[in-house]
Amino acid sequence: QHCHRRTNSKIFFLVCKYKRVKRKDVDALVLKTSKQEAKLQKRSIQENQKEENEED
Repeated sequence: QHCHRRTNSKIFFLVCKYKRVKRKDVDALVLKTSKQEAKLQKRSIQENQKEENEED
């Protein structure tokens, strides 16, 4: 396993540091964070669109 991955680097670094963590748990953690990130991105996009609409 590589400790230096661009995607979810913090999580993978932790995995390398503490290899006791089960792979299944890690996958779940990665999935959870990527979902949260996607939500945040979606929200910020919607906010940007709102601002654009208000200018009309």
